[in-house]
This record gives sequence, C-alpha cells and structure tokens, in this order.
Amino acid sequence: MKYLLSGLVLISMQAYAACPSPLRMAYNNDWLPYVQLVDDIVTGTDIELIRTLAVQLGSSLQLIKMSEQRALQQLQQGELDLIFAASYTEERAAYAYFSLPYRQENITAVLNEDLLTQQPELTSKADFYQLAAKQWSGAVNTAGYYGEDFEQFKQNKGKSRLFHVAEEFRRLQMVAQGRAQFSIVDHKVALFHIHQHKELSSLRVLPFLLHQSSIHLMLSKKTISQSCVQQFDLLLKKRLRRPTASEQ
Repeated sequence: MKYLLSGLVLISMQAYAACPSPLRMAYNNDWLPYVQLVDDIVTGTDIELIRTLAVQLGSSLQLIKMSEQRALQQLQQGELDLIFAASYTEERAAYAYFSLPYRQENITAVLNEDLLTQQPELTSKADFYQLAAKQWSGAVNTAGYYGEDFEQFKQNKGKSRLFHVAEEFRRLQMVAQGRAQFSIVDHKVALFHIHQHKELSSLRVLPFLLHQSSIHLMLSKKTISQSCVQQFDLLLKKRLRRPTASEQ
C-alpha cells in the first residue's frame, strides 16, 4: 500500500510538473471587472482566477504588460505561455491550445442616447452594421475578435471608419464626447463603467447583442504540453461544477 500511495503521489507530481513555472501571461489595460490596475498591482476577476489555477498547478503567474496584438505574436513565437479572455478562431488554433471555456462574453455597441433615439429602425445586428458603414465612426480595439460580422466589416466597409483604441474606458469617453459615434464593447464592462462614471451617463448599450462567444485561455503550443492543458481543463471543470450562491 505504501508503494502504491508513493506511486500515485509521483504520478500526481509529474502531471502538475507538466506546466512550466512561472506561467508568463500578458495584460495591458484596466478592463473592469476582469482586470484592474492599481499602481503596480494587477487584480480583477480573470486575473485572480488564473492566479489560483497557476498555484493549484504548482506554478506561479508572471504578468507582462504588452499590447494585445503583440501578445498574440509573442504567444505564437513561444515568448508567452498563455493569454486570457480569448475567443476561439481557426487561425489562432494553429499555434495555440484552447482551454475549456470559463465564462461567456456578450458583445454589443455603445452609443449616445440622443443618437440612439434618432434611429428607431436600429433593431438588429444587420441594421447596426449598415448604419455604421454609411454614417458612423467607431472607437474599437481592432485587435479584438467580435465575431465574423465585425471581421468582415473591419476589413471592408468599416476599414476607414474605425479608430484603434486599446483601453475600453477611453473608447467610451470618445463616444460620450462625440469624437466617435459608437464603440464595440463587452456588455458587462460597458455597464460597469457607465454606472461608475458620471461623464458616461449619456451612453446607452444596444438592446441586442452583436456577438456572443465562449471565453477561453489560449496556451502556446511551443511552451505548453497537452498534459498541462488537460490539467487546466480539470481544474476549470471542477470550478464550473460548483453551485452558485443562488443554487445552494
């Protein structure tokens, strides 16, 4: 029995050792509630989740500040180990593993209330992209993935109408100040900022979604083994099975 237990412990240690330490992950700006920067301290719901997973895997999390576009390049080259809050695409899957989803993302657009009330015909995603292509400019993180409809818009009719602004709060400010007519946003993040900042009180989110997707961790195929990905998935599966407070 002693040898059996020792063997099980050894197997468990080998499984966790499959993940490198530290795990290098990129971040860039405030993205509340998922990422929060206070001086040199980085927290937020996504960050704390991944910190916890890293510790449970016998590793640690090393955060490296860089732009989203550069982070994707660094992950592909093996200079980063993982990226959080990632949507699955076939292009990304060529160089990265995707974990099980750990939350859902709801993408919509934010406009000034006055502009929204002037557009009673704006009732669907198709209506939005038609108006955006003809009349509006948008402040958007163009490195983000907001669904195939946005990708087509970005590469064609919207190409000359989009300003790349990485930080979500700055994008919302531009819309509130009339420097852009819309911004593509995470629904939860937009509502958080609108409720927190009086200067954004004129902003409204669309009454429909532009895109909805599962959110994953992206793990570099150059530095992360499939065994490590499996360990991440096991831990995420356990967390997803936990009942919420309302279910208890």
